[in-house]
Amino acid sequence: MAKVQCDIEESYIANDYGKEVESVIATCGKCGHITECFGRSDASRRRCLFLMGEECPNGESNFYVD
Repeated sequence: MAKVQCDIEESYIANDYGKEVESVIATCGKCGHITECFGRSDASRRRCLFLMGEECPNGESNFYVD
C-alpha cells in the first residue's frame, strides 16, 4: 500500500438546500481526483482522505495523508 500525499483546502460547498456551508476539499497528489466533505474539523479531513481511497478512479489501494 503506497502512501499518497493529498492537498486539503477549506472552501464552501452547497448543501441539499442550496445553502453554502463550510467544507474541506481534498485533491489527490497522484491523479488529481477530488473529494469534498462538509465541515472543517479533523474528522471532516479524515473523511475526505477515506473517501479518496473508496473513490479512486484508478482502482488503487493507497493510504492517503494530508
